[in-house]
Formats: sequence, C-alpha cells, structure tokens
Amino acid sequence: MTMMLSPDLLDRRALALLALVDPLGRPLIGPARITGDGVRTAAKPGGNWALLAAAGLESHIGAFAHAPAAPGQGAIKCVIDIRPYSGALAPRRAVVPLPRDPDPDHKDQAGSLFAPVPIALLPSPTCPIPPTAAAVRVTVRKRGDGRRVANALVRVASNNGQFAARSVTDAAGEALVIVPSFPFAFTGSGGSVSDSLPGKATAVADPDEAVLVADEDIARVRAQAALQDSGYPDPDAIAAAFPAPASGTNLQLSVRVVATAEVEWRVP
Repeated sequence: MTMMLSPDLLDRRALALLALVDPLGRPLIGPARITGDGVRTAAKPGGNWALLAAAGLESHIGAFAHAPAAPGQGAIKCVIDIRPYSGALAPRRAVVPLPRDPDPDHKDQAGSLFAPVPIALLPSPTCPIPPTAAAVRVTVRKRGDGRRVANALVRVASNNGQFAARSVTDAAGEALVIVPSFPFAFTGSGGSVSDSLPGKATAVADPDEAVLVADEDIARVRAQAALQDSGYPDPDAIAAAFPAPASGTNLQLSVRVVATAEVEWRVP
C-alpha cells in the first residue's frame, strides 16, 4: 500500500510569505490563483500564501541547515500573476525579489524571509463600496482618438494632500477608485461645513502594455478578459515608472456621492 503524505508534512524551504490585502488593507478572504515561472504556492490562514518554488531557486527548496550561496539575495525578480476568485478585486502582476534574507537576526527588515511580502489588491469596477469610503468611477481615454485605455494606473487625490488611492483600468478602460476611511464632513474657513473635498484624478500607462479599445468593442474585450490568466498590469511598476501628471480631471470626493470622471491619457 502506498501512503500519501500531506504536503505540509514534506520537508521543504519556503521562499517567501505573500500577504495579500484588499483595498481596505484587510487580509484577503477567499481563494486566489497565483501563477509564474516555476511557481508553486500553498494557501495559509489570514490571506497569506507560502511561495514554495520559483524558477532559478530549485536548489533552495530542500536546503535547510544553510541557504545556498547563489543566487545572491534579491537577484531573481520572481514575476507572479494574481487573480482573486472574487470578481470584486482586480487581477494584478507583482514582482517578488528572491531569495530573501534567511538570517533570523534580520527578521524585522523588509527583505527578511521572516517578513511577509505585502501585496495590495485593487478594486475592480464591481467592487462593493464601503459606506465609510469615498469612491470615483473613472473611464480613461487616449488623447486624440478617444479610445479607452486598458491597463492604465488611475490615481485619485484630494487637493489638500490628505487622501489618496489608486486603481487600474479593466479591459474596457474603466476603474473604480476607493478612498477608505473618508470623513463624512469637513469644517472650512469661517466655520462652514461641507460633505466633500475637491480632488483630482490622473491616469498613466506603459505604452508597451496599454491596450486601446473602441467603445463598440467593450463586450468582446470583457469576454476575452474573463478567460485571461496571466499578463496582468503591475500597478507598482507603473507607479514607479510614471509619476502622476500635473494636470488631471477635477472632481469632488464624498461618502455620499460616487463621483464619475473621464480622464485623458497622453502617450509619453
């Protein structure tokens, strides 16, 4: 008789612990599909996933007394695609530098094997809006021809600099930006009270990854996106490469009204 052992009983070295959080900063509830070159994961409690294998780190999996000397710490940029099974959350790409520092004395440092790697999941246009959050529905269009822009990073910020959030456009060039923990009222000059703050929405995109969509093609591209399981936009990489433009679309942020905005994207 052959005995099957639980994967949790097998000897192995985890490469990283991924901590997926939702748009409100809470641990992800529910399953997600995580894929990448040579990637294997195991779901853990509290929205965590153990990254067990990745291409280029095969020698690390069974090494316990000492981690292999090569490759050097952070030398491999492990690209993973994450698709939450909840349609309320947008799929995304993330890059995890591997291997991580295995020294327990460095456990409080960001690159430590013992420190979770936080990955923020952004809302999809169908995400429920909490009653204590401001929200903006954005359509991004390319300057000049008006086509919608998929895979764009949308940033929303209040003019006073106190509130900011971001999202990515879906296959139809639409995004929902949720600003959590937004006050119900503000006191202005002279003691006046307002339930909104002026803000601005901007959009940037990597020209190599942006997908332009005509209005009449929305149904088709959404159907194609439902079958996609890789090649998602990486909001962190887009944000690092493309600063928010100085100009944008003016709007009012409020918990009472979901704002709408059309934002123009100019090819850099």
